[in-house]
Amino acid sequence: MKEIIKRWGQPFSVAYEIEVRGVVQGVGFRPFIYRLAKAMKVNGDVRNVGYGVRIRLDCGEKEMKKFVEKMKKELPPLARIDKIETKKTKIIFSPKDGNFRIVPSLATGEFPEVSPDVCICKNCLREMLDPKDRRYLHPFINCTDCGPRLTVILATPYDRENTTMKAFRMCPECREEYENPESRRFHAQPISCNECGPKYELLGGRGKKYANAVEKAGELLARGKIIAVKGIGGFHLVCNAKNEEAVAGLRRAKHRKTKPFALMARDLETAKRIAHVSKNEIGILTSPERPIVILESNGKLESISPNLDSIGIMLPYAPIHHLLFRHSRLPLLVMTSANEAGEPLIIENKKALGLKVADFVLAHNRGIAAGCDDSVVKEVAGRTSILRYSRGMAPESIEVGVGGEAIGLGAELNANFCIIRGGRAYVSQYQGDLDDYAAYENYEKNIARYARMLKIDLKKTPIACDLHPDFETTALAEKISKNPVRVQHHFAHLHACMAENGLSDGIGIILDGYGYGSDGSAWGGEVLVSDEKRIGHIEEFELIGGDLAAREPGRILYAILRKKMSAGECERVFSKRFGIDARIWEKQLAKKINCATTTSCGRVLDAASFLFAGCRERTYEGEPAMRLEAIAADKEGRKGFEAGIREENGTCVLDVSEFFVELLGEKNARVGAGKVHDYLAGGFVRIAGEAAKERGLKGACLSGGVMYNRRIPRRIEDELAGIGLAAYFHRRLPCGDGCVSFGQAVLALKR
Repeated sequence: MKEIIKRWGQPFSVAYEIEVRGVVQGVGFRPFIYRLAKAMKVNGDVRNVGYGVRIRLDCGEKEMKKFVEKMKKELPPLARIDKIETKKTKIIFSPKDGNFRIVPSLATGEFPEVSPDVCICKNCLREMLDPKDRRYLHPFINCTDCGPRLTVILATPYDRENTTMKAFRMCPECREEYENPESRRFHAQPISCNECGPKYELLGGRGKKYANAVEKAGELLARGKIIAVKGIGGFHLVCNAKNEEAVAGLRRAKHRKTKPFALMARDLETAKRIAHVSKNEIGILTSPERPIVILESNGKLESISPNLDSIGIMLPYAPIHHLLFRHSRLPLLVMTSANEAGEPLIIENKKALGLKVADFVLAHNRGIAAGCDDSVVKEVAGRTSILRYSRGMAPESIEVGVGGEAIGLGAELNANFCIIRGGRAYVSQYQGDLDDYAAYENYEKNIARYARMLKIDLKKTPIACDLHPDFETTALAEKISKNPVRVQHHFAHLHACMAENGLSDGIGIILDGYGYGSDGSAWGGEVLVSDEKRIGHIEEFELIGGDLAAREPGRILYAILRKKMSAGECERVFSKRFGIDARIWEKQLAKKINCATTTSCGRVLDAASFLFAGCRERTYEGEPAMRLEAIAADKEGRKGFEAGIREENGTCVLDVSEFFVELLGEKNARVGAGKVHDYLAGGFVRIAGEAAKERGLKGACLSGGVMYNRRIPRRIEDELAGIGLAAYFHRRLPCGDGCVSFGQAVLALKR
């Protein structure tokens, strides 16, 4: 017979304490628990604590289990539970306390998960557009189901005084909602209204201010003006996407000769009119993350995405976007970051006012704690591939199968960083290119900010960095740590993909543009195994002019052909076929003047783009390969050449020089482009497939920037399946350099 204890004259059973870890702060989790407890008529309380949320229930075991099951099934849209622990407790709840309470937060020395910024929810959007609602046309409307998070947080726990909203005192009506557990805005930290919230100002030349700022901005967009608009994570340059003069002006001012612009479509139907949208892509476009999605273009907006068969589109995610569409009555807006490529986002009003490209500046007075660029995704091989991990995604954590603490500082370009603690990895938002000093300063500040949020000591935690001796991240690692863990770039790629797929052993096909190799040369077309051995690579060739070769793809083609053809033969090909005098290249190559040895798959694609897509100059990163991909029809070139593979010093080498000599005879550009993609895919599968079977592995990991190509990873997956092996893709992070910091941190812990 169970012991019956008397309390306040009533019998009661032992209480239970439930610890919940995950994204459970700032996402409406406590009011959700409050309503659930009231519905089940359970006495107790709930509070935020350092690690997440603690719930105490005065009930029996059967009721407690039912409560936990309902909690897991009926979660608020932004919440995520990673771990639940239950235990009996001796805490006594008096009937005088009421049925259930939300009690003040408790600091425990641990850290909570921080939610990413999330698009405006349907309820807030409906209220914002309702003339009878007190938040009618309020450009900062939000609730616990939506709005800014990462970009307003100054410190944890996530309370208003720890956000940039602390400068705005709530009006009585907002305060009432904020303190009411029955309200959708209970403890929604950025809560505000037209009376007590931030304000927008429209500024023109010489600081002139305009009344009705947002409405006036919409009118100016319709008239073809370019406006710098401050949103959630930074400033965008915005103009009418169908106004050729405005788009051309933006290109001139931004020095973006052919680089595509991102578009924001008023709604899904508008997006469908300019691009082909699959069912999966519809889901991504309308998701709470609202990333830019790279879609197949129908060619109606050539000025936005020149020479490409794709176009980047996103849907409105902030209240201000919906208002700009409302007031401008435009269907499509160019929405591009106001900063120069590689630089940090512009988040300060003063800096935005100095932009010469903008006719007007639409700025608000809410601070941005840290800039956060738009995330970018693309459907590759039937899967969602993340190109840029940022707004809406960072800093959600990723479970790792390795214990301990470590920090990965990432690569130099497309940089980010990763902190592993408590069995989970926290990967930062995109940080830009660190060869820009302002971006580097911003990067350092963000590392310190994350360290504060995650309560980690940078100087006492193992630091991992790239092998490259001249990277800023390498210098920073040496500044923080006396003995940083140095990780080769492509092995970081491999271990990142392995960790995302829960693999303890693996083989990787790692294809990109550049990574400092263990031998000091430029790697980029590699087959690696997880015990840090290189078992295969593309045939070595020279980059004539070093970095200049990456900007002038003809130099790469010349160097590859020169391995099999005489100087005279190569010079005649370039003179007659391309109208180029290649004699200076020959002199550089013969004397090895400013030449670098590489095995880069990205540079091979550049050479093919010069040959078949006519790309003589790279005006932005990835342009040659993207143009080559655009002309390679799916079914063309399926019967490519048999990959030439030889062994050199125990390593498999994939021939490219003989292959390109044969390609010179291919007159159909679409067929030639297809053959290049298929040849590379088939060759790497032959090397990796055989090695995987020898090691008893079930598949190969695919990583590196080349895996953004729609054709190559699909062909690799098909070829692997043909020999009974699986292809492992990245699930939560980019396959490009955005995964390197994660791989560095994972490998540092494994070592």
